[in-house]
Amino acid sequence: MKHKSIWKLAKRHKKRASRIAKETDVLIIGGGIAGMMTAYLLKDSGLKVALIDKGEIGNGVTSCSTGKLTYLQGNYRNIATTQSKEDAKLYLHSQREAIRLAKHIIKKENIDCNFEEVDSYLFSSNKSDEKELKKEAELLEYFGIPFLWMQDDDFILPATLAFKVEDTAVFHPVKFVKGIAAKCSNVEIIEYVTAKEITKHEDVFFVKTDHNLWKTKELIVTTHYPFFLFPGTIPFRTHLERSYLIASEVEETLPECGISVGKETLSYRFHKDDKNYLLFASESHKMTNHIDYEKRYDEMEEKFKAYFPYKMEYEWMTHDVVTDDSIPYIGMLKDHLFIATGFNKWGMTNGILAGKVISDLLLEGSSPYQKLLNPKRRQKLSTLLSKRSLSYLELSTLYVRTTLIKNHFFYRNAYVINENGTPYGIYIDEKGIEHKVYNKCPHMHCNLIFNSNDKTWDCPCHGSRFTVDGDLLQGPSTTSIKIKDK
Repeated sequence: MKHKSIWKLAKRHKKRASRIAKETDVLIIGGGIAGMMTAYLLKDSGLKVALIDKGEIGNGVTSCSTGKLTYLQGNYRNIATTQSKEDAKLYLHSQREAIRLAKHIIKKENIDCNFEEVDSYLFSSNKSDEKELKKEAELLEYFGIPFLWMQDDDFILPATLAFKVEDTAVFHPVKFVKGIAAKCSNVEIIEYVTAKEITKHEDVFFVKTDHNLWKTKELIVTTHYPFFLFPGTIPFRTHLERSYLIASEVEETLPECGISVGKETLSYRFHKDDKNYLLFASESHKMTNHIDYEKRYDEMEEKFKAYFPYKMEYEWMTHDVVTDDSIPYIGMLKDHLFIATGFNKWGMTNGILAGKVISDLLLEGSSPYQKLLNPKRRQKLSTLLSKRSLSYLELSTLYVRTTLIKNHFFYRNAYVINENGTPYGIYIDEKGIEHKVYNKCPHMHCNLIFNSNDKTWDCPCHGSRFTVDGDLLQGPSTTSIKIKDK
C-alpha cells in the first residue's frame, strides 16, 4: 500500500522564486484552494496580484482532503447551539453558494477536475446517534431544505438511520486548483517560497521570505493555519483534528457520498478517473488526544476490511483547524490584512467561500457573510470557557506524555533523548543510518512526535511537520528543525 494521497497524482505547476525584492497591490500567502480561489476572483480586478506558496500549489492540505462539495456536514446543531439558528441558516446558505460557484467556474473555464454531481447522505452508525441525526434533519426542515429519508437497508456502510440531499458534488481538488491557476495568467504565482515574517510601516506590509522581500498594500493569508500568533491569536481559539483516509480501486462507482454523525466518524465517496476508487475516512480525533498514529491507521484498516472486500491501495492522513463555535474565520483581521482558516473539516466548500468573501470585501467593501465569519467575532462566554478549559487540559496532558514519559513505546525505529537540556529526535532508517533533529517545534515550542507511517516528525499541537532530516514540510512553523539551523 502507498502512503500518499490519491490526489497527489496530478501534474505539477512549476514556477520558481527569485532573489529580487517584489512589489504588488495584493499578496496572497498560500496556494491551496482558498488562496487560488481568491487569486482567480481578483485576476480581472485591475489590481496587481501575486501568490506565493512554500511548496506546490494545491499540494498541501488541499491534496489530503476527501474532495467533497457538500453542505450536508452534520454541524448545524453545533452552530445553532454555540451561536444561533439564524447563524446556522446563514452558514448553510454560504456552503450552497460555494458549491454553485465551483460548478459555475468549472463549466465556464472548462476545467477537467472530475466534477460529478452526487447525492450526499448523513447517517447514524448506531442507535445512540439517531437523536443527533434527527436534530440535523429538524434544522434542515426549519431552513426549508428538501431531503429524503433512506427507505431501505441497502447502504454502503452500516447505518441505523440516514437521509440525503441531492444538490451536492465531488471533484478532484488538486486538478481544480491547478485548473484555475492556469486561468490566472495575469497573477504572478510563485512556488517554493516560505513567508517568515510580516511587518507593517504606515499603510504598507513587508513580507520577509526565505528568498526575498515583498511589499504590498493588501495582504491575504490562506495558509491553512496562520504562521503568526498576533494578531488573531488563532492557537488560543481553535484546536486541530486528525483524520485518516484510504483509497481502494473498485470496478463500479455510485453517485453518492456520505458522513456519519456522532463520536465515531465514518466518511465515504467515490472517484471516477482513469481508474475508479472508493475513498473511506475514519478515526478522527483531536491531535492532542492520540499520538500513536500507527495504531490509528491499524484501526482504520480493520474497519475498512470489515466493511468492504476491496484491496487498500492508498492511505494518508490529514488535519483540520476546528474553531470553538464550528464557524470558519474568514475576513479582515485588521486593516488590509485578511485571513482564511478554521474550516472545520470542510475545506473544499469553505476554501471556495473564502475566495468569494475576501475578494468581495477587498473589491466591494462588504459581504453578506462578513459578520458570521468575522475573525474578530465575539463568542458566547459559556462556549468559550468550556472549549478553552478542555483544550488547555488536553495540552497539559500532552506535555506530560511527550516530555515526562521517557520511553516512547509507540515509536518505530525512533526515540527521543535529552542532551544538556536539549531534546533531540533520532530516527534509524532501513540502512541503519541515524537521522538526528531538534525535538521542539519552532512555532510555539511543542514537543514533536514521530509519525512512523509517513516517516516525519509532527507537532501534535498545531500541525507543523518535518522530515527525518529536519526540513520543514508543513506550517505553521516557518523554520526547520535541522541541528545546523540553531
